[in-house]
Amino acid sequence: MSDSAWIGICHIWQEGTEYSVNIAVWADSRDGYDDKLQSYFTDRNLQLVWSEEVLPAAEWMQKHPAAKEVPGLAEMVHAGHLVEMGAISSEVTKDYVHIEEIADVEPLDMQLGAAKKKTVPDALYPLLFGKPEGAPQKLYAILDAAKVKNLPLILATSELQYRCLFKGKAYEELGDVAPYVIELEEDNDFTRSLFMHAGMPGDLWDKSPGILMRSEGSLDDMWKHFRKFTRVQDETEKWYYFRFWETAIFTHYLANADYVIENAALLFGIRSNLITNFYTICDQRFLKYRLLKRPPHPQVRFVLGAKDFELFRKQKWQQFKNRLFDIAIDEHPQQLSDVGFEEFDKVCDDAHGAGYVVETAVYDYVRSKIFCDKNDLDFTQIHGSLSKPSTGSDVDHASRLWTQTNDLIVEKDAPCPS
Repeated sequence: MSDSAWIGICHIWQEGTEYSVNIAVWADSRDGYDDKLQSYFTDRNLQLVWSEEVLPAAEWMQKHPAAKEVPGLAEMVHAGHLVEMGAISSEVTKDYVHIEEIADVEPLDMQLGAAKKKTVPDALYPLLFGKPEGAPQKLYAILDAAKVKNLPLILATSELQYRCLFKGKAYEELGDVAPYVIELEEDNDFTRSLFMHAGMPGDLWDKSPGILMRSEGSLDDMWKHFRKFTRVQDETEKWYYFRFWETAIFTHYLANADYVIENAALLFGIRSNLITNFYTICDQRFLKYRLLKRPPHPQVRFVLGAKDFELFRKQKWQQFKNRLFDIAIDEHPQQLSDVGFEEFDKVCDDAHGAGYVVETAVYDYVRSKIFCDKNDLDFTQIHGSLSKPSTGSDVDHASRLWTQTNDLIVEKDAPCPS
């Protein structure tokens, strides 16, 4: 291809701030555009963060007819003048990942009597099977065989293309609980089951089975990309399994993406713009994740650092509190009927801050505190009267606290002697 004017939206880093700008380059390809632009920036001591929507000028202007300055930029570049920058915009958003909850999503029922069954809820069809401009995009899922009973057998008869992200010994030993990347198709029964909530054993809407994504890439592209994250190293080169496909882990990680953006951006495949959007079904809410911009200093390899481990610790603690809340409501439905999760969550944090770390100890502390408040008992005084023995554990201490609380409630409610 001969050289011509190419246009791209470029993000530049200047004095600690990121800006965006339209830039025309005399080039023969996307790679040529990036090479000449990088050389131009290096000579002028500017830093290119990333470029996007790089296209031949005619295609770019057809796609962005409202960008009035671009025709002039395209006319100014030639073999003797390789690069022309447009006006630098104001500071771009500091949020790297945009998370949007899709409203009015009703999971599918049995659709009895329907002439043509829906594959996905109406509100999700444009996102998952719509035909965007440009190259056609496919819908993929990475599903956890530990969450979907008999997943390998189901996929074998699904008429869908799929691959396990584990191979070799890991596949032989863990294939039944491994992650599988699947190319989902419209009008397919298994695809439909991901969005069904009709009381059938195969319904997966409320099972949090994994994550969804749209991409122009092939199944092999997806497999090669995501296999890199199944096992990752920390800064000391110690290996860890990273179960990024678990909905709880994924949603927590991307919800805090600004904190770990160098790693989070790699999940999107930023070097090749592989992933357009991620999606999750979390607590029956459908969430969309879009990378707004690349980090100022993108890295090549996913490396776990202190920030990642802190996020994992917080996510594990939050999962623990969610589970404990469900247990408490099941065991004390009447007494805790008016206790919301926010109150319960705060008391769990108080328990942890007071040195209670074992599940049963935290549980006994939390329900003691809540029961004391509901029965006008002085929890601080009761807790303080049971000082921890030097040889005792937090489990023993919390158990005695719960017993003491119950005894005081019974004593308080006992009828006065005649």
